[in-house]
Amino acid sequence: MPPPSTQSKTTATISLDAAGHILAASSSAAEWWAATEPEELRGLFLGELFVLDVLADTPEAREAEWDVLRESTREAPLPLTALPLEGEAFAVELLLKPDGDGYSANLKRGANTVGFSPSTGRRTGNGPPAPAPAQTMPTPAPTAQPVIPTPDTGTSWPGGIEGLAFFEIDVASGDCRFSTPWKVMLGYADNELENRHETLIKLIHPDDSDATPDHPEEGAPWDKRPYLAEFRMRHKNGAYIWVQSVGTKHFDGSGHISRVVGLHIDIQDRKLVEEEALENEDRFLTLLQRGNLAFFDLDFRHHTTYFSPAWQRLLGYDAGDLADMPDTFRKLLKPSEAQPDEWPRIFADPENRPTLHREMHLRHKDGTFYNLMVRLTRITNRHGDLLRVLGFVIEEEALTNMDEGTRDPRGIAAAALDHLQEGVVLADPDSRVFLMNPVARRLTGRDPAESDLPVLNEVLDLRYRHDGRPARDLGDEVLAAGNPVVLSKDLILAAADGTPREIVLSCHPLRDAAQRILGTVTIFRDPDEMSLTPEELVHSNRLHALGLLASGIAHDFNNLLTSIMGGVSLARETHETDILENAERACLDAKNLARQLLTFARGRVTGKKVVRVENTVRDTLRLATAGSQVRPEIDIESDLHLVEVELSRINQVFNNLIINAMQAMGDGGGKLRAIGRNLSLGEGEVSDLPKGDYVKITIEDSGPGIPPDYLDRIFEPFFTTKKQGTGLGLSTVFAVVRDHEGVVTVSSQMGKGTAFAVYLPKTDKPLEEELKRAPELKFGTGRILFMDDDKDLTELAAGMLKRLDYECDLAKNGEEALALYRRYLKVDHPYDAVILDLTIAGGMGGEETLQHLLDLDPEVRAIVSSGYNSEETADYYLAKGFKGVLAKPYRSEDMGKVLRRVLGKA
Repeated sequence: MPPPSTQSKTTATISLDAAGHILAASSSAAEWWAATEPEELRGLFLGELFVLDVLADTPEAREAEWDVLRESTREAPLPLTALPLEGEAFAVELLLKPDGDGYSANLKRGANTVGFSPSTGRRTGNGPPAPAPAQTMPTPAPTAQPVIPTPDTGTSWPGGIEGLAFFEIDVASGDCRFSTPWKVMLGYADNELENRHETLIKLIHPDDSDATPDHPEEGAPWDKRPYLAEFRMRHKNGAYIWVQSVGTKHFDGSGHISRVVGLHIDIQDRKLVEEEALENEDRFLTLLQRGNLAFFDLDFRHHTTYFSPAWQRLLGYDAGDLADMPDTFRKLLKPSEAQPDEWPRIFADPENRPTLHREMHLRHKDGTFYNLMVRLTRITNRHGDLLRVLGFVIEEEALTNMDEGTRDPRGIAAAALDHLQEGVVLADPDSRVFLMNPVARRLTGRDPAESDLPVLNEVLDLRYRHDGRPARDLGDEVLAAGNPVVLSKDLILAAADGTPREIVLSCHPLRDAAQRILGTVTIFRDPDEMSLTPEELVHSNRLHALGLLASGIAHDFNNLLTSIMGGVSLARETHETDILENAERACLDAKNLARQLLTFARGRVTGKKVVRVENTVRDTLRLATAGSQVRPEIDIESDLHLVEVELSRINQVFNNLIINAMQAMGDGGGKLRAIGRNLSLGEGEVSDLPKGDYVKITIEDSGPGIPPDYLDRIFEPFFTTKKQGTGLGLSTVFAVVRDHEGVVTVSSQMGKGTAFAVYLPKTDKPLEEELKRAPELKFGTGRILFMDDDKDLTELAAGMLKRLDYECDLAKNGEEALALYRRYLKVDHPYDAVILDLTIAGGMGGEETLQHLLDLDPEVRAIVSSGYNSEETADYYLAKGFKGVLAKPYRSEDMGKVLRRVLGKA
């Protein structure tokens, strides 16, 4: 059936029997849960309609779950995540009221969809899905009261509970039961913790004793009450971790707690994030409220403005003097700089840069104007429209206005440059140095105060790296040509005592507003003091690696296209369709190769997932060695441990190692081996690795080897012996592997080759693999509108649609598609679905066409046809209003599956 309408009602009702089974449901409830009719929900247990922390799959657990649902909604609505039979999860509030012999469930739908992935837990039938592993169970949202089943007293937990961190406390006897995962969460084996109440008390942080699950409180006799608490517990390693405790408290006939049953969830990561956020917020507020940061925030979307106290003091205003609207800022400017019709164009930038400096004249409360240099951050939408501007000026103790004098720029610059980690040298048009910051004085061993304005080449004694000769006069070169010298690695610096020092250096001309050269600024740094994040290293090296892959990719694509063209032409001449199978396989290989290349180029950082790393090594080896003279060999154990990694970053690791090995062997090629082994390491067996189980992947080449003097430096940023190298490839490898709690080592013999070994820790989590089924041709009925400007593709698609038993109309651009859709909509016979190509030469493309179609018919079911095949692309267009994605190239089976899914018939 079609997906629920976005115009659905916000309330629904469900009638239940005394045990929580559905007797009847309103039409709104049927629509929310994607039921064909309300009768389809009859007989289901209410808990099956929601994402609950524990899945009740036994009568005892279901009865306990129903008890907790009733108790949790007795006084106030309970926020829950609704799980429809088809489609995405959504937020609801549930309130249960007695109704005769049963109950009435009143539901209110939330405004936003909650974070739930149907691919990992969607229910496709009436039965509940299998319980999720404890270590992957999501932490409940702080605003929602988790619902858990309460185990009955007995000798075993109800079904589905053994894998979770459950506990039970008998207050009267002091006996406890702790599930094995409960103990493992704290680092203990099952037999290392005694099942006694004293065990729990000793493990809870002394400052959190009031938050213990059995903390004394009064209740109604024989009452049951849900609870939610957060506290710290001591791990076996001595550290305290935060846990969230949810469950049910039972009271005896005297109203005292007699029994507590609950579940513990590890929330240490969330607490660390919360604490860091609070610390950052406190720092920022302290800086704004008590510091000298003159800061402003102009929000053009909501027409609001914020001025920090230092900003108001800077211009002589008191709190409340400046109105909270962007036009206030314009009124502070000189009239010649901000006429009403120019607002907010004063922040426009031809290059659309996100950050820039602007000289502004701002009015003091006494009527005079101050000349200030303001640092601006511009926030725009994807169309370039200005949404928000943030800016700041450092307030000075003495600030003179324009009419009384000017400030000393050297004093301002010196105060700012003292905090940089780079050495900075400023020189005038005669190359005379007038300012050096502390880092520059330390690296050069010179101080301009010792002499009267020395020239730049005396302060920076630069030498050519290869022979030690004095280098050209850097300042004169930049001043004469007017062009910067950027990231020069050919030079070394001779310090005052003659010691040579490695540096990375750039020199730029200083210009005024009229583009006149006022001097030079030279910036340099010791590479050993550089610190780049793994993300910066990956992105810096990606384009370089792509260039090296290009020729091999072209070679493989040419081979695939030859198979396709040859197969098609031979089938046409011989009328033998079996030949087309090889062509089809070649098409799929080409599609997969394009997907791999696109993923590598974009470098999208994803969350960690459990994978078989040998598949990544094989794919990367094939991609990198395509079309080269290298002979790849793979020697990987068949039962290699699973690892948990960010796949795109690990792809980059092995790609860099393989490309590095290929470059070492040169154009003549050689042998390149990928070796995979399982290892169980003892303490200290491999430096920087604790004992445990690991996967070791070795990339071994037959090149000339690495000189011993270089082995200790090859992982340093920017260190390279190649003329065209960036010096970032191995730095990227080192940083990414370290972030995955592994290490990378290197061994080399001159004349025999080099071997890089990557150690990654084994994971005990299950493999995250999608079940793959053989494609099945699905037929349907309905009328489809297909839009594409490629005539051959349009005719091919029409044939596919007819083969799938659909009627179709064709349009070559958005204008034609809108005309056709409007015509049939007027006679109340709209298309069942539309398939829109994204890019139309000389006409309206798919994304723009969809927006017009939604204006005509909010219920339009549109499918985007795109050559970008990735989850990121699909998510983007689904958020734009498309109901499905048809990735090019596609077969009849692919088109049929997408149509059936969008039309609700799959």
